[in-house]
Amino acid sequence: MGDDLAEASVVSPLRQQVARAARVIFPFVVLVVLVDQWPFLTKTFDRGQVFGRDAYNLWTAGRLALEGRTGDIADSAAFARVLAEALGPESNSALSLFLYPPPALLFVAPFGWLPYPVVLALWSILGAACFVMAVGLPRLERPLVVLALVAPMTLVNLVLGQNGLFSAALFIGGLRLAGSRPVFAGVLIGLLAYKPMMGCLLPLVFVVQRQWRVVLTAGATLALACFLPVLFWGPEVWSDYLEKTVPLGRNFLEHGTGIGGAMRLTPFTAMRLLGAEVGASYGVQAAVSLVSVGLCLVYLLRRGPRANLDGLDILVFSAATALVVPYLHFYDLAVITGGLILMWRDDAGASARLLRNGVVPLLWYLPLLGVMLNLVGLPLAPVALIACLALLVFQPMPAAALPP
Repeated sequence: MGDDLAEASVVSPLRQQVARAARVIFPFVVLVVLVDQWPFLTKTFDRGQVFGRDAYNLWTAGRLALEGRTGDIADSAAFARVLAEALGPESNSALSLFLYPPPALLFVAPFGWLPYPVVLALWSILGAACFVMAVGLPRLERPLVVLALVAPMTLVNLVLGQNGLFSAALFIGGLRLAGSRPVFAGVLIGLLAYKPMMGCLLPLVFVVQRQWRVVLTAGATLALACFLPVLFWGPEVWSDYLEKTVPLGRNFLEHGTGIGGAMRLTPFTAMRLLGAEVGASYGVQAAVSLVSVGLCLVYLLRRGPRANLDGLDILVFSAATALVVPYLHFYDLAVITGGLILMWRDDAGASARLLRNGVVPLLWYLPLLGVMLNLVGLPLAPVALIACLALLVFQPMPAAALPP
């Protein structure tokens, strides 16, 4: 890894900062992964441990969907019983929830046909491949591939069996293709229906950019993704989600504790960790959301209409997205990592002031650092993130990016 990154890191301060950040944190991430995975290799499965963690949840939901048992997916007690039957009565399956909307069933149902070891391998390979292609195409240079694969959020998503790499690929791919292939870009954005909070700011971006074909295609894809579950499983798939899953998810957001809460780096969660009441936490979240949307608008107006979006654009929009929504986990910040890798690839988009302020390495470290700070009662990630967003928005624009 060191030789590959060194090969490309001598070109500019930007590349040097990203490569240095990757080299510094990589050994720590590997250590965390080894400590985390060691019990799976040395202990019996007395607590229902399973490789891939959340991938097993997704696979279980896929199997239930194929059997037409979508009600058991929405019912947390029934879902826990299914997991306990497979993993053992002493498993921690009560902590395993499937909080995704019905469009997610379209993604997980095909995996239900396959054995879990095959699913885990496919899930991991496809997630990493989609992420690498989203940030690397059309030219997949070896240093870029290495950087994308050793990024902390790549490794975290693979170890946890999470879908953050898929979400990042759809988000980044949709933005990168908006100028050249607007219909395909709209389809990618619409497919974020399985995790709609990831796409909440993108309509604003495309409307301000007047990219109407992207907006229309994304809307049509979203509508189709919401209708198909009704066609396959009946209207109760949506009523069960709204009546059971949504209240469960809200309760988990507002009152969840332990590692589940610490993995969220949003302003709402920060306030809850500091002891604020639910209402006050929502108030702070709303204020930060408004500021983030305002910063996003300022950035769009400063840069002017430009069909092709670059790494800096994606970094701004992804950082703003992470601040706008109250429910988002740290592994979803793979999209921020993707923006940094695109800036590294293009060797552009960062002023000297931005580099001096350490924004680039901080954003590379922030997802893991934020979780660790949450665990010790110092939820500072939203503060760091909004400071980075402001620096990104108000950094000097290159002449080519200024509106005429």
